[in-house]
Amino acid sequence: MAFTLTTQGVLIIILVRGSRYMAWIYYPVRNDPESRAVTGDLKSTTKSNAPLDAQSIAKLATSIPAMFSQKTTVNSSCTWVRPSFAAALYTVEDGTGTDSSTVSVLFAHYTDASAAQGAMRQHLAMFDGNVGLVAKKPDRPLGQVSIQTGTGVFWVRDAIWVRVEAVLSFGPTRASKTLDPPLNPAAPASPGNTAAGAPGTTAGKTTTTTTQASRSDTAKPSDSAPTVSVLDKALALAGALDTHLTKFAVPAAAQLKPNTAVKTSSWKGKRGAQFSFQLADAKGTHAVKPCEPVAGDRGARNLVSLIRNGSAEGEYTFLACQEGKGKVNLLVARADTLAVGVAEVTVEVVAK
Repeated sequence: MAFTLTTQGVLIIILVRGSRYMAWIYYPVRNDPESRAVTGDLKSTTKSNAPLDAQSIAKLATSIPAMFSQKTTVNSSCTWVRPSFAAALYTVEDGTGTDSSTVSVLFAHYTDASAAQGAMRQHLAMFDGNVGLVAKKPDRPLGQVSIQTGTGVFWVRDAIWVRVEAVLSFGPTRASKTLDPPLNPAAPASPGNTAAGAPGTTAGKTTTTTTQASRSDTAKPSDSAPTVSVLDKALALAGALDTHLTKFAVPAAAQLKPNTAVKTSSWKGKRGAQFSFQLADAKGTHAVKPCEPVAGDRGARNLVSLIRNGSAEGEYTFLACQEGKGKVNLLVARADTLAVGVAEVTVEVVAK
């Protein structure tokens, strides 16, 4: 389970899985991304139909027997869906006890390559310190632009931004460290979503870690640590993932997109009423289905509240909160490729 904290301008996302936990920290911006390692403008018009689900990642990991065993499991941690991208965070776990290892994988599938490169710039801007001291060109070039740090690598392949990192465990509690998550910290949360799109709250006892994105972990491995380091695994998996992306590269006209047709595109009713919009065909869509007001449409602000964050059947259920008229975007993503789509609907709320 995951939950978020915000203190003194710093956003902290904590993921708890059994006795392990991972923490990502959004520091205030301290680097000028335009003057750092990612410069220029990526002009690629190529799109991708690559499956980016947990099953595909597991298949790729276990195809590297020198790095991952056949017992490797992949778990989905968080999913974000916005008008311009959909993203999913996974943990790749191999082994048990002191011989276990965890690699985190994040895909962010944008509507175009320039936006994906912008996400990479945002990630660099959040590094606490001089990026040049901790980042370098990868040992193996990935995508059109890529950067390697002491804990992993991140890159842009056409319209997809990818981050793969070793989750370094240390101490008797097997606590974990990793770098910041990549998404735009200024992106507004959609109705019905928690900050940064991370779901839920946590119960029971929790612990916290402090991390700095600009410094590699210096914890000593245990005596029983495997010969292959977690970083080795992360870099090997990154190479396999990038090859996977290249195999499914397609022209823009051939990209598979989610079906955004709705059965009814408008609703009019009284304040306090509950109502729904329904996708005409929800097959193959991701379970996470948020919404948000159409950009610039002031009439849609506070007009309705999303009661349920979409459904597998493609239903978006709302509560009419405030009198007025406006447009709302129903956000849809493919479950396999994370390609995003938007269905625009009109809502008019009148007095009781």
